[in-house]
Amino acid sequence: MATAKPPVPTGPRGPQKKLDTLEPPSEATKYLPYIAAAAVVIGLIATIVRSPTYAVHATATLLVCGALGLGYIASQDAHALPPDDSFRKAVAAGTLAVVFALLGAVALTLYPPAPYGTATLQRAGDTGAITVTGSAANLFVETRGTFEADVGPSAQAKYTMHLVRDGAEEELEGTFERSAGQSPLAGGTTVAAASTESTASRHWLTTLRGPGRYVVTLDRMPENLRPPIRASIRGEPFAPWMFTLAFALLAVLVLVIDVGIAKRGIEPTYAPALLLALVFVYYLHGHYAGTSDGLLAALLVAILGGGLGGEALARISRKIAG
Repeated sequence: MATAKPPVPTGPRGPQKKLDTLEPPSEATKYLPYIAAAAVVIGLIATIVRSPTYAVHATATLLVCGALGLGYIASQDAHALPPDDSFRKAVAAGTLAVVFALLGAVALTLYPPAPYGTATLQRAGDTGAITVTGSAANLFVETRGTFEADVGPSAQAKYTMHLVRDGAEEELEGTFERSAGQSPLAGGTTVAAASTESTASRHWLTTLRGPGRYVVTLDRMPENLRPPIRASIRGEPFAPWMFTLAFALLAVLVLVIDVGIAKRGIEPTYAPALLLALVFVYYLHGHYAGTSDGLLAALLVAILGGGLGGEALARISRKIAG
């Protein structure tokens, strides 16, 4: 009589180890990306304020991240559309056009072409000559000066200069400003901390254009500035009116896409996000000349004109479009 065989075990042989159960991540971990982003932004702002050597590169990094971030926020409206809606492609194309235009304008503003020349002016009445070559259709003057060591952490100095070329003249008035807390403390001395190079907003030439010999004369030299004042003439491929027209067309494109999203029953954030970026870069291009004051002024104008004003303009456009 045959005996029954014992059942063959189907599980793994040998000693078994108890598997540790994985605990779900803490609720605080979802805030880590935001904390990291905030740390990066604070670090870049600190670099802009405290380190003149790397300020332009930090500014470029901050603006590029800002443009990409606002472009990402605007593109989220496209994902809310139905997958078979062809308008998604229009939203994506419009967003890319605006973001690429912003990045190009940032690069042109922060890294302009080399100057044709620089005039060093020690006192009122001094003159310097700069020879401009090439087409030189669109010119602007960038001025730099240094405050005296005893003027304190906040200072303002107004200056006047005029340019002459072939008998034609143009007068420029500008202001150097420094706000409290803006001086770099990394210099290691009290004098270095109390006196720092400040740059006035760029001056676009409206009557003098084209190649030639430009004579720059300093008419007024403020007493709280340490000589010299340096004036550089630079050229740019686009005239101010071209820049204005391009950004106006981009703003219209943004509003048209915003209206198209709203007509599909979605409350869009498209126009406020991209109009804020457009206003910021447009203002920066016309006024930035190397100081953090230009960034703060551009940010304030962008929040009021691009953010709040953009939201109001978008709502008006949606109402007109029905």
